[in-house]
Amino acid sequence: MHIRPIKHDELSELLRLYSFLNPEDPPLSEDIAKDAWDTIFADKNLNYFVALIDSKIVASCMLAIIPNLTRGGRPFAVMQNVVTDPAYRGRGIASELLSFANEFAWEQKCYQVLLQTGRPETHDFYRKVGFQDDVKTGFVIKPGVAGNSMARGSA
Repeated sequence: MHIRPIKHDELSELLRLYSFLNPEDPPLSEDIAKDAWDTIFADKNLNYFVALIDSKIVASCMLAIIPNLTRGGRPFAVMQNVVTDPAYRGRGIASELLSFANEFAWEQKCYQVLLQTGRPETHDFYRKVGFQDDVKTGFVIKPGVAGNSMARGSA
């Protein structure tokens, strides 16, 4: 297995993995995917890491480095979209991938890496690889939710 940052020309392989992450999502149009990918790839604070077996991308995660004016100016990181091809799960691939991504965050002097999941079945995995339950509570706001005046820009 080999772990490294994703290359620009590997978008189609990443999108294939994402079909396992959110199977209910309709496929992105080629134009939307390419435009978003070009924007993502140009941002030095957005990092996509992949694990390869026999030159095939079998797992990925995204790590955003967020500049910060607290904690002595040290940034923090947000990890999202952790996914492993179902045919390769249970082999320790994601554990090594997340270790790689976390090491990258520490090299960037991040004081913490945040990760949220909506899948309770993954909680034990994340604990096993070093993430901890925290006394902080995560909140999410999404557009179109009843009673959400902030979602439409009215305050």
